[in-house]
Amino acid sequence: SGAGHDAMVLSSRLPAAMLFVPSIGGRSHDVAEDTAEVDIVLGAQVMADAVGVFLERGSAGQRNSARGEGSME
Repeated sequence: SGAGHDAMVLSSRLPAAMLFVPSIGGRSHDVAEDTAEVDIVLGAQVMADAVGVFLERGSAGQRNSARGEGSME
C-alpha cells in the first residue's frame, strides 16, 4: 500500500503496523468511504488477536529476563 500515515513516523522509534479492512467500492480518503459492519468486526478481531500475541510474547520475555534467560525476540 502507498499509505504511510503515522506508522512511517513511529516505526523509526518502535514497532508499528497497519491494519486494512476493505472499503465498499474501494473508496479511501473520500467522504463516500464506507466499510461493511462485518468487515469492521473482523478487522477488530484481527487487531485483538494481534495484541494478544504481542502481550503474550512480551510477558514471556519479561519472565525470561527476570530469570536471566534470553530476550523477548
